[in-house]
Amino acid sequence: MLGLGMLLAFSTSLSMISSQFRKDDPKQGRNLFFLKLALAFGGFIGGATLLAKFIPDYVEETAKVARDTVSEARAREDATRVEWDKFVADHQCKVVEKRDPVKTGLFTSSDPQTGWRCNDGVLYWKND
Repeated sequence: MLGLGMLLAFSTSLSMISSQFRKDDPKQGRNLFFLKLALAFGGFIGGATLLAKFIPDYVEETAKVARDTVSEARAREDATRVEWDKFVADHQCKVVEKRDPVKTGLFTSSDPQTGWRCNDGVLYWKND
């Protein structure tokens, strides 16, 4: 948003300054060219400075979000594992079969699976 505001201010000031020169006068036309060139260079330097200031903050915030997301995923995985272990103990489940991964496409495959038979008579398949 700040960049858009700067661009708007830059273009407005450039058009105001440009209107002060007579384009039919070669000397003023040349001065106008150099003025536009100087303003463009200044805008480039100013934009690069703003980017250099804000990009590290953006990268740091993105890394923090990624770390938090990974931590939350690990916490959910741990909670699921504890819940499954409790279910296995409560229902006296036993491993009855293991399946190896199956290639399902050029770059993909299924996860290895374990079959659990529990005292409720149901066979549960769990990805390893």
